[in-house]
Amino acid sequence: MSDYSIESSVERIDNPQSKEYFREVLSSYQTGNFRSAIVMLWSVIICDLIYKLQHLRDVDNDSIAKEILTDIETKQKANPNSPDWEIHLLKSVKDKTELLDTSDFTNLNSIQQIRHLSAHPVLSNTDLLFTPYKTSVLSRNYA
Repeated sequence: MSDYSIESSVERIDNPQSKEYFREVLSSYQTGNFRSAIVMLWSVIICDLIYKLQHLRDVDNDSIAKEILTDIETKQKANPNSPDWEIHLLKSVKDKTELLDTSDFTNLNSIQQIRHLSAHPVLSNTDLLFTPYKTSVLSRNYA
């Protein structure tokens, strides 16, 4: 655990697009913009899951990945302004693949909740925006 650094995480990301997006998380994190970092982290996580499923569908002809992607596309088309498909994606990936286990799923749900608090103007009793902890961005259970 003491060897972990967010900087070294970039090099462990296989997908070039996810790696590029994660660099934005890193940049925000390094400058202390934790609200921005957690919002972008959630986007990276969702995009990377989609990219992994697309790879499984396209390269391995994986029927489960195809099923999940088709289901997500249907949900997005049915309600294009709703982010509900994101949690549905996580649940489907956890339930139907081996990409996420229960602890990953729980951690990612937590990131989503912190993302919502960070992305929407929810003011506290002192009229301050929510500020996530620095460690919230260091979610190292997802790779």
